Amino acid sequence: MKPRDSLGLREGYHSPQLDVEVRLNTNESPFPPPREFTSAFESYLRKLTLNRYPDRSYKEVRAAIAEAYDTEPERVFCGNGSNEVLLNIALAYGGPNRRAVVFEPTYSLHSHIASTVGTEVVTLGRDSSFQINDALVQQAEDISPEMVYLCSPNNPTGALEDADIVKKIFALSSDPLVMLDEAYADFLGQKTNLGSEPETLIRLRTFSKWFDLAGLRFGFCIASKEVVSVLDQVVLPYHLDQIKQVAVLAALRTRQHFEDKANAICKLRDDLYDSLVSLGVRAHPSNANFILVEFPEKDPKMIWRQLVERSILVRDTTSWPMLPPSLRITVGTALENERLLVALQEILR
Repeated sequence: MKPRDSLGLREGYHSPQLDVEVRLNTNESPFPPPREFTSAFESYLRKLTLNRYPDRSYKEVRAAIAEAYDTEPERVFCGNGSNEVLLNIALAYGGPNRRAVVFEPTYSLHSHIASTVGTEVVTLGRDSSFQINDALVQQAEDISPEMVYLCSPNNPTGALEDADIVKKIFALSSDPLVMLDEAYADFLGQKTNLGSEPETLIRLRTFSKWFDLAGLRFGFCIASKEVVSVLDQVVLPYHLDQIKQVAVLAALRTRQHFEDKANAICKLRDDLYDSLVSLGVRAHPSNANFILVEFPEKDPKMIWRQLVERSILVRDTTSWPMLPPSLRITVGTALENERLLVALQEILR
């Protein structure tokens, strides 16, 4: 029997996992977790009873996230990465005979996850500055979607969604559920300020970026108590294992040490941006831990191949929808960034 036609990642999502010396392709932190986290994590691990199932409702984790992000535990839902959170939202609120709107270019998994569960995905293109304007909001109004996906800072552009435009999307007459993916928002030190929080808002966060814990696979959302109650009914039982739960507690307990590293990444990002601009390429200002780069006089795919030959891996975004031919570069350590810049100087001669 053949699988459904809607299954399968579209071209361009999978990032090659190549054996290279400098990996700047998946927006991971270039730094390992701080030793304070490791120490706290080890202390928690010694107390685990792995012959028992984990706390199904992960009460301690919910309480810790609620305290860190100024909300209530009943408004927190967690998963194995924010993609699993997105999947459970789509299972609960998407599906056949329902529509979702995405504004490209943006994070590929939004449309992929929605279509995988049978949701009709309607794609609208952002304007030339990668923003959503009033005309696009009106197009969304005409579509009458049940769900809308937003991303701020947006991946792959690094741009913020305009708060006034986001408010207009909440005012759509179809009263859609709005997923505001804030995977990189911690690099800003603030969330998108919408004033009062609409009941249809779902904010998504991850520990894979600002926290140096991509290998942990943990994400969460903050939503209305009604939405979280529905997601609790959809998710598989015992989906958050004991080890993951205590790792989250250890990370939140040592949050200040992660913040110090994140501040260093922001400084490295700004220095990298200035250096890229000095090379004569078009680097887009970023509020995240990556920079989107266009090369006016060179083929980005050729540049990507020549970087791989020098054992440097960045993200080839040339096939991403509604995006100019470009590469997305994750911010690395100072030495990694310098090695990238030297290689680009050679290639761009």
